[in-house]
Amino acid sequence: MIDDTDIFQAIKIWTGSKNAILRDLSLRMLNRKLFKTYCFSRKCSF
Repeated sequence: MIDDTDIFQAIKIWTGSKNAILRDLSLRMLNRKLFKTYCFSRKCSF
């Protein structure tokens, strides 16, 4: 069974990845600097 600890461990490992996109996304998630969400249509529910 996978739990929160397993997920965070994987994200921490990905911060050292050679893949720049994976490294950037995992660092953003750990540092809580995620992308903002914008709604471009008038039918957004949030």
